[in-house]
Amino acid sequence: MKKLLILFFSLIVFSFSFSEADYLKGVDAEKIKNILINDGFKFEEVETSYFFQKRNGKFEQRVDFYFVDEGLYQLEVVSCHFHTKPEESTIKNELDRITQKIIAGIDNKPLKDEMIKALNKMPANSPEVRPGKMDDLEKLYKYYEVGDYSVDTVNGKNEKSIKISCD
Repeated sequence: MKKLLILFFSLIVFSFSFSEADYLKGVDAEKIKNILINDGFKFEEVETSYFFQKRNGKFEQRVDFYFVDEGLYQLEVVSCHFHTKPEESTIKNELDRITQKIIAGIDNKPLKDEMIKALNKMPANSPEVRPGKMDDLEKLYKYYEVGDYSVDTVNGKNEKSIKISCD
């Protein structure tokens, strides 16, 4: 009986030590929602998602929240310019500005630090990509792990984004 109890508790400890997060801990969705609305974003709630959008001429910024039962599962920030000759530095500056505002609603220091680091590594101009070359796509998309979370960045010509989510 004693061996069975030891085995049982060992399995419980083992399973919890390798469990992944179900939601983004330390991210206050309501605080971020208020920050974005006060910054002029239009807000729409659809089932288990929040969508924010702000448009100024051909420039657009979007922030999307995706929830699971316990809380926020994924947050994505997108900045883009709908033009044949996009102003990449302006797109990057807007992405930085919005992300800095959103970070005010995040109390998870490792996640916040990794977001800032990922943004700092993203150059204002997108890398050259040759059609059909898979190796070139790796230049556009970057993936960073932060414990149970991931930070993904996309550095396209017309669109730049950062996404945090549970793995």
